[in-house]
Amino acid sequence: MLRDGKGRRRDYVRRLLAGFSRPHALIAVPALIILSIVVLSSGCPSSEEPVSREELGLFDTRIEIRAYGRNAKTGVDRAFDELARLHNLFNAYDPNSEISKVNSNAGRAPVKVTSETLEVVERALYFARISGGAFDPTVLPLAKLWNVGAENPRVPSEEEIRSALALVDYTKVLVDSEHSTIFLEAPGMGLDLGAIAKGYAVDKVVSVLRRNGVNSFLVNAGGNVYVGGKKPGGTLWRVGITDPLADPSGTERYLGIFTGTDISVVSSGDYQRYFEVGGVRYHHILDPKTGYPAKNLRGTTVIGVSSTDCDGLSTTLFVLGVDKGKELLSGFPGVEAIFVKADGSIEMTPNLKGRVELQR
Repeated sequence: MLRDGKGRRRDYVRRLLAGFSRPHALIAVPALIILSIVVLSSGCPSSEEPVSREELGLFDTRIEIRAYGRNAKTGVDRAFDELARLHNLFNAYDPNSEISKVNSNAGRAPVKVTSETLEVVERALYFARISGGAFDPTVLPLAKLWNVGAENPRVPSEEEIRSALALVDYTKVLVDSEHSTIFLEAPGMGLDLGAIAKGYAVDKVVSVLRRNGVNSFLVNAGGNVYVGGKKPGGTLWRVGITDPLADPSGTERYLGIFTGTDISVVSSGDYQRYFEVGGVRYHHILDPKTGYPAKNLRGTTVIGVSSTDCDGLSTTLFVLGVDKGKELLSGFPGVEAIFVKADGSIEMTPNLKGRVELQR
């Protein structure tokens, strides 16, 4: 069975994570501890071995690219070059990144950025507008305050949360497309593109692979999966989606299996990065309105052609909940979603029925 790093033993991954010292506070990037999606074999043996490469650290996760065909190695190598380039632009915790420079100049001056950074920020602001702020790329002060991925996280005081919330306001992000600049109006504000940048990077990687003549491939960026073409023998890819209610210390359990091609599958959930105090789970997906972890759902999975949009939508829907989430999703033709409610029950958009094999 072909799997990504999620299929490895969790105690091994925890030991691996011990080497990362800085906080993992990107709001919607699934932690390396648990990847939300795995890619299953089709059940048919293949006579053609793929070119496969994995790296740790880019976008704070394990990234695997697996490709078939004559140009596979060249395509995969160039795809990882592109991932490294984009990571260096978007990493809010690297003082030399473009996003860090925008953040450090908050309230002072606009910062000139590349077209890629401008494009991601503009798309993030689009999701903020259509969701009424349920998605907000200026959530960095809150993410740093909660510091969910840190060694000793704690529940912030209400006063601390109010202070951080005062700095979360997407309407104070000024984008000048003509001059390619971004300006945060208030000192102390900060952009965190973790809820959308990885999806954007996956879309760029797909373009790189195809430009290099690679048409059969999978990209798994910490559970943000894109599968392209068909596997040798003409079989489709099977993507297993982890059940948010599964015991993290137990055997892997899938919510469902999606079969398809040329498609992105992205999940968000309260099981990906969290800590518990007094029997209460505090996870990394924060509601920009309340300053606390969102409570409406246990997990969301979004399936569509654009990994950028699936990434942004998976977090947005998680914060909004089923009813408001489905209403927003109606503006994205061809995009489907699975909602796992607080009680563990499952609701899917109608077009997914028959396309996802539910496992419970």
